[in-house]
Amino acid sequence: MRYLPILSCLCAVCSGATLVVAPAGGGDYTEIQLAIDAAADGDEVLVKPGEYVITVPITFRGKAIAVRGEAGADVTVIKMVAQPADPDRASVVIFESGETEASVLDGVTLTGGKGSLLSGWWGKFGGGVQCVGASPTLTNCTISGNSGGGVYCSGSSPTLTNCTISGNSGFSGGGVSCGEDSSPTLTDCTISGNSAMSPYGASGGGVYCYKNSSPTLTNCTISGNSASEGYGGGVYCCEGSSPTLTNCTISGNWAYSGGGVCCYVGSPTLTNCTISGNWAYSGGGVYCLENPSPTLTNCIVWGNGGGSFVISGEDSAPDVTFSCLETWAVWPGQGNINTDPLFCGFAGPAEAFVDGASPEGGDGSAERPFRNLSAALEFSLSLRAHSPCIGTGKDGGNMGADLGTCEAGDPWEPRVVHVAAGRYTVGGLSLSQGASILGAGPDETVLEGTVWGLRTGATLSGVTVTGGGRIVIGGGDSPSIDDCTISGNSGGGVYCCYNSSPTLTNCTISGNSGSGVYCYENSSPTLTNCTISGNSGSGVYCYSGSSPTLTDCTISGNAGSYDGGGVYCYNSSSPTLTDCTISRNYSAWNGYGGGVYCSNSSPTLTNCAISGNWAGHGGGVYCGEGSSPTLTNCAISGNSAYSYGGGVYCSGSSPTLTNCTISGNWARSGGGVHCSGGSAPTLTNCIVWGNGGGSFVISGEDSAPDVTFSCLETWAVWPGEGNINTDPLFCGFAGPAEAFVDGASPEGGDGSAERPFRDLSAALEFSLSLKANSPCIGAGKDDGNMGADLGTCEAADPWEPRVVHVAAGRYTVGGLSLSQGASILGAGADETVLEGTVWGLRTGATLSGVTVTGGTSGGVVIVGGESPSIEDCTISGNSASYGGGVLCERNSSPTLTNCTISGNWAYSGGGVYCRENSSPTLTNCTISGNSGSGVYCYENSSPTLTNCTISGNSAGYGGGVYCYYSSPTLTNCTISGNSAP
Repeated sequence: MRYLPILSCLCAVCSGATLVVAPAGGGDYTEIQLAIDAAADGDEVLVKPGEYVITVPITFRGKAIAVRGEAGADVTVIKMVAQPADPDRASVVIFESGETEASVLDGVTLTGGKGSLLSGWWGKFGGGVQCVGASPTLTNCTISGNSGGGVYCSGSSPTLTNCTISGNSGFSGGGVSCGEDSSPTLTDCTISGNSAMSPYGASGGGVYCYKNSSPTLTNCTISGNSASEGYGGGVYCCEGSSPTLTNCTISGNWAYSGGGVCCYVGSPTLTNCTISGNWAYSGGGVYCLENPSPTLTNCIVWGNGGGSFVISGEDSAPDVTFSCLETWAVWPGQGNINTDPLFCGFAGPAEAFVDGASPEGGDGSAERPFRNLSAALEFSLSLRAHSPCIGTGKDGGNMGADLGTCEAGDPWEPRVVHVAAGRYTVGGLSLSQGASILGAGPDETVLEGTVWGLRTGATLSGVTVTGGGRIVIGGGDSPSIDDCTISGNSGGGVYCCYNSSPTLTNCTISGNSGSGVYCYENSSPTLTNCTISGNSGSGVYCYSGSSPTLTDCTISGNAGSYDGGGVYCYNSSSPTLTDCTISRNYSAWNGYGGGVYCSNSSPTLTNCAISGNWAGHGGGVYCGEGSSPTLTNCAISGNSAYSYGGGVYCSGSSPTLTNCTISGNWARSGGGVHCSGGSAPTLTNCIVWGNGGGSFVISGEDSAPDVTFSCLETWAVWPGEGNINTDPLFCGFAGPAEAFVDGASPEGGDGSAERPFRDLSAALEFSLSLKANSPCIGAGKDDGNMGADLGTCEAADPWEPRVVHVAAGRYTVGGLSLSQGASILGAGADETVLEGTVWGLRTGATLSGVTVTGGTSGGVVIVGGESPSIEDCTISGNSASYGGGVLCERNSSPTLTNCTISGNWAYSGGGVYCRENSSPTLTNCTISGNSGSGVYCYENSSPTLTNCTISGNSAGYGGGVYCYYSSPTLTNCTISGNSAP
């Protein structure tokens, strides 16, 4: 209904008409936009409580009217539908027609907006409110749950009073984005829980200022906002922007740099502001870079993680006076101090209790616990009555925001929060005020989200951290993390920032993407009795001068993004690993260092087992240019490399190996150790024996290994004092020569026919301990032993190669090597399936009665110089660059009988690839449906095929058989239906 004031015709200054909007009828309109369209300047649109779902943005069309929620924002909601009419114009409200302060939006909630495109920009902006060339007034509004940011201003100066801008996300400016000469004014506003999100590193979680914008914020709270991959979690100022913040609190925000405030060629002015409890990799409080000129007066910057006040670059010129900064020395400027401001801190006892199953209204005691973590971590930034910041500001005023005071008393103690069993959200929470969290055990207490800001002296224990971006340790901090499980996070497991040194004990770090543990510049975490498994991006990633210490840790099943599946060491990093197991990690097929990767680094490994790892080069350990790793008393076994160095690959490096055993590894060249590029490894008291592809291979004249008192499997004794080339007499396979495996058998089998093992790894377990009559005992330097100290066994007849009988079922062979001469006999190709690449079959060994499938480095790879037998097998569904089905390395001569090699893929040799001088023999075999040729014969290879069918294969050249300077012999063979362009 429309009401016209009686005196409207007599008094020009009287208010206009009131148009009532009610969602279910009973008013003049049911839609807000219809009422706006009908209104004239000076009218009021009164919006009744309810939810108003829209498909296109609300627009004022330049009218000087007021749109007011009658009962306030809590019950008056304007929501953009999930599928807007125009996805590129999907803000909730757009001011774009020159609106002035006379255009008023009051007492409503704006939510569900997706933002709108702007000319010249690829992203969408202003999910809640978009102002372009307009300066409206917003009062008592809630702008939440929008994408594209909460509020966007371009050439605009809106006024926002008593508004809440929360839970929004945007490319730049999750809460408020000010650009292109905008000067919005925000008074008594709360900007919280917003995030700047972009795959390219967005900035300004709370407020984003750029291109000469000059917003004014007074009496505002900016808290819990994030720009986790960018700059300025709370406020970001760049490109000549000059925001003014007065009496504002900036707390609990986080970012890559500048957790509270980041200035990048910007000149903000902050007066009586408190910046505390924020976190960043660098500059948790304030971060200045690239010539900014911030002005701080009467401010407190204290208690932030990652450094409270950080200046990057010599040209930054902050003007700081009468302020309290947490810096090593008093910051230059009149009236500055660096004394604890004495916040009131955590209320109540030092210990608080949280139980998600408890009733509402708890007080945090053990009897009446809080229901959520946010209540337990509530921290007051008010000042104690005897704070050094009271009365010491400019003109005798106080430093910091005017948040009141509390009674003088003892300094607050860091809070210890006991968290009961249950699942708790930690998104938006920071522990930068020194709080500890003690859970009921990792199987009981689960924290969902990223854990930020653990400080020196704080503890995180007895919890699982999952579903977030990792645990992030701020620069310079040294917290403790005990008895935790850290899994299923998208940004890695644990990230150690510059100069941090956390201690992790009895932790499991698994199934994270982006590294299990990432050690940034000069960080030095200590890990004891931890398991780091199944992570992508390396198990432990050591960067630029980092020096983690790992003791009694297991690093297994991790995948490097390209190099370093287990441990990645780069740019002068020097980790120390003692009594660690590094197993079944892998890198890319053409990557380096499946177990350990070293580039210009010098790790130290002592008493470590490096086994079952895989890479293109350096399956166990890769020592790249400028590296000088030290390995002492280590066992390197069962590792594989597609190209060079199954155990150790040295390229332009100088590793030192003492009392190491390198055996049972495989590579195309240098199954044990491969040296190239002028490497100068030092081996003392080492055993290098029983590796496939050559135990010790030197490539090029510039490499100069120094080998003494060692046992090397070479044609002649290697030059050097005390060296031998005699069988070291390993203890070998335990028990009878035959072992049985059945995946359906109970646990605890002994490998007998009656009690078979459940998996192949148990049947292939090979002891590198020495027999009591080994020639390596007492023959080392100073009468010590050669090889790792793995104990001895009784002198006896030499061990026999193992024959493993494998029952029907599917078995994983990834990470296993047959380099110790084992044979595998399956129950038939239709019954026994081996998943993965089969490596390392030796002369005299047999593979029969199995299907080999799913290998990503080929189906079966035959080591150079070896002549195993492969019988009654199906080799299908495998892939590789060369030899998708079977790869015959240089000088190998395997025998394949009654085999089907089909459906494999490779660039060359989809079925069978014969390298230089190889001479495989194939009888009664079918080679069909492979991509990259059925049989590919390379230089001087001479395969012999009898009674074979080669059909339906394809390649660029030679779909059936491709011969390059080779001499294959085919007898009674059928070659049909193959194709090449």
